[in-house]
Amino acid sequence: MSNGRPQPTMKRRYELIPQMKAYEEMRVVWVPHLMNLYQPNFRSPVCNTDEYGFRYTLQGSKELSYADFQNQQGPKGLLCGGSTAFGTGATGDSHTITSNLNRDSDMTWFNFGGMGQNSTQELMRYILFGPKVDQVVLFTGVNNLMIHTLSAYFSQVYGAFFSQTVFELLNRVSTNPQYVKHLMGRAKGRVIDALWRLVPGQSDEPTLDNLPDFEIRYNQSLNILGRDLDVWAALSEKSGFSLRFMLQPILTWMPKNLSPEEEELLDIMDQGGWRRWGGQIRALNDSYTRYREDTRRICEERGILWSDFNELLPREGWLFCDRTHLTDKGQEIAAEIIASECKN
Repeated sequence: MSNGRPQPTMKRRYELIPQMKAYEEMRVVWVPHLMNLYQPNFRSPVCNTDEYGFRYTLQGSKELSYADFQNQQGPKGLLCGGSTAFGTGATGDSHTITSNLNRDSDMTWFNFGGMGQNSTQELMRYILFGPKVDQVVLFTGVNNLMIHTLSAYFSQVYGAFFSQTVFELLNRVSTNPQYVKHLMGRAKGRVIDALWRLVPGQSDEPTLDNLPDFEIRYNQSLNILGRDLDVWAALSEKSGFSLRFMLQPILTWMPKNLSPEEEELLDIMDQGGWRRWGGQIRALNDSYTRYREDTRRICEERGILWSDFNELLPREGWLFCDRTHLTDKGQEIAAEIIASECKN
């Protein structure tokens, strides 16, 4: 470690997980209905996306874009969700959960995940593209809980979305040229801090005690999830695909024995520029049991198969790059678990 100096700690992080640089270089684009979408046609040795921003899924040596997946014959499945489903943390497209699923399956799986997506965006993306599939796995949950309860911008109808703070500030910048000049004169890290402080209601280390209207937001977040799952259930019945909700794993939600690498990475993240993000996850740790039971109830009321990945992942080994994203080994094990669960 480096006596708390930011640059050496981040350097050490990239020594442990160099692949994360590629994910952090992907830029956000704004599209109708979905709002934030991570970069279509992105190219790197780690992560590649097609023209719609879908990550390429491997089937043997063949790379599948969305168009390729549409043309596939035989049973097909989708893995939907946010960045964990997208495969953030994998060292290459061949190591994501969906590519691992395709290694030993009669079904062709495709990565339908999108970094930062909440349940409404996951559903909207499916509606916009309308793929014909036999199986849909919603590998999701944490973005709804975190974004809806912690965002400075929240609507009881729309909820909130990842990068909404950036979007709102871009609107402010577009109408205030002097503000642009002010930002251009600041270093990148200081700009991020300055932007954060301009957002009402944000703090360096949020806790459940100082979150505004947490109970109201929490309950409305459940209403939004229920609304989205109502539509998923109707689509499943109409189109005939099997539907399963899997509450995604969070390292600090699991009774896991931290590997040395996981322990070091969490310490680095808590010291570095991601400390607010880590603080947000920590603020919600006490809500895990409650949220787990609420998502189970919501799914059972709609006849949707439900499971909690926090109970299914092993307690040993280096499985996480941070609190939410999986290593190659974590993605491989996750694929094995999903394949087993889908057979039940």
